[in-house]
Amino acid sequence: MRRKELLGLFQTEYETNPKTGRPRKVARYIGGYYEADRPALRKARPQLLALWLTVSAAFLTAGLTVAKAQYCVYVLPFYALTLLGLFNGATALFRAWRLTPQFDALRNEECFKTGTSAAWTVLLAGALWAVGDIVFLLLGNGGDRVGETTFLVCGGVTAACGFLQTRLWRSVAVRKLPEKTEDGAEVSCGSVTAQPPTRRTI
Repeated sequence: MRRKELLGLFQTEYETNPKTGRPRKVARYIGGYYEADRPALRKARPQLLALWLTVSAAFLTAGLTVAKAQYCVYVLPFYALTLLGLFNGATALFRAWRLTPQFDALRNEECFKTGTSAAWTVLLAGALWAVGDIVFLLLGNGGDRVGETTFLVCGGVTAACGFLQTRLWRSVAVRKLPEKTEDGAEVSCGSVTAQPPTRRTI
């Protein structure tokens, strides 16, 4: 999320500290609230975790494999980029498991947008890793056949898991809840009611 968008979610106010009687600065959340499709999320979470573990296993297996492609300048960067997707994917999964029925824009960014971005990172990194490895082998630079094949297969598995992750993240529908009216009344949507503003002391 851009800094300008992040700052737009909060409004700075001053209120009296009940303990000291002095004014203090607080940041009041004024952004929207969101709701995810809970059944779809419960179904997707274990599958996302299984895919994340599969990519982790492929990454470690490739790293322990003896292959000349590991040191190729147009293969190694994409192999290393997979680690970024794994880290962001783990963060998004952690947020998904702790997600409340209603959440703010920050949680939406940290969970669903980060998860989708991480899945695309894994997909592109794995695909380019595999393509670069194929080019490397076609140029006749390969070494041990078993090691080179294992390294290539790990790249293909990573790309396939990234593709499945993108589909799973997109399968969970997220909708924005109605906001309050000008007179302060809460506007409900079915059985869902928007939460009151959140205050954070600065």
